[in-house]
Amino acid sequence: MYTADGEHYLVVDAQVHAWDASPHNQAGPAGEDFASDLLRRHRELDGSAVPLPEVERVTEDGLARDVFGAGSVDRAVLQPVVLGDLFVLGFSPVAWHAELADRMPGKFVLSGELDPDAGQPGARGIAAKVRRWDLRGLTFCESRRPGGRMA
Repeated sequence: MYTADGEHYLVVDAQVHAWDASPHNQAGPAGEDFASDLLRRHRELDGSAVPLPEVERVTEDGLARDVFGAGSVDRAVLQPVVLGDLFVLGFSPVAWHAELADRMPGKFVLSGELDPDAGQPGARGIAAKVRRWDLRGLTFCESRRPGGRMA
């Protein structure tokens, strides 16, 4: 709860990720490039020298500290980003998010991911995932990273 001028505000962060871009999960040079770009962008955003391990792998402790502690957030929406071509186990799959939400009850709402380029086969099973994990939304995201550096 954020308080300003005696007023209390419920804070919801609409896009949070727990991810693993560490070397053991990178599927070759493209995964390594993605992780390097991610580190560069995080350092540009906050102006500090974020330690590489904190950017390569966002953990439960890191989220609790940065989002719910320093960020004054009450609840957050976990958004998956699989990027299966770049990461062996996925970059940020909904199954990991569901485990995290189970360990921190009342803190997270889960969203799912749907690749529009996968067509009908990509949508198969989405209803079961919605029921299994009580997904409250879907993000449309390509599972393949387009060529070039992230903006």
